[in-house]
Amino acid sequence: MKFPKWYTRWASVARVAGLIAIAFGVCVILALLLTGGAQVPNTLVFAKSPLSSQQERSIAAFREVVTVLQYPRCMNCHVVGDRPRQGDDRHLHLQNVMRGPDGKGLPGLRCSNCHQDSNNESAGGPPGAADWQMPPSNQPMAWEGLSVGDLCRSITDPSRNGNRKVGDLTPHMKTSLVVWAWSPGPERTLPPLSYEQFTAKVQEWIDTGAVCEK
Repeated sequence: MKFPKWYTRWASVARVAGLIAIAFGVCVILALLLTGGAQVPNTLVFAKSPLSSQQERSIAAFREVVTVLQYPRCMNCHVVGDRPRQGDDRHLHLQNVMRGPDGKGLPGLRCSNCHQDSNNESAGGPPGAADWQMPPSNQPMAWEGLSVGDLCRSITDPSRNGNRKVGDLTPHMKTSLVVWAWSPGPERTLPPLSYEQFTAKVQEWIDTGAVCEK
């Protein structure tokens, strides 16, 4: 079928106009991208690398360790704020006891006023262990409200763990105040792991890289 000359010229012009419109649209899009008119991701997102079996073992070991760290025997002194807690229900310490700068109470109301080197075995008597104290105020080591991963990062950070390296955590777990948690005296429950299980899991976690979950 033969089209008249005027139609052929019009079709040619239309094709050229269409190409110009497409080119203009591409230019507009590029201008928006380059001038911030459209949001362009400034980072690339890569698939997460799978954990090695050793890293998985380390994370699994700490998940068992944390069942002790988050138990009242530990958490009652690793608190947010300056008031320690008492009992399995974690009520505020009576007598308005406060942390104090060194973690051993305020003048006139020192921890050692009531907490001696061993438990008072009478019902409701104060527990005791050598050097009874909270963490000092400049490094309160507050664990309340932390996720498992955040608690892990907290105790491996020297600026938050009493200036300890990861390897220093093992001897710390053998101090009388930590060991006390497994002989807390009357009317106080024991942590979910035995002391031997707990220290073994701490060592396994350290030996496998002290990995913290996200």
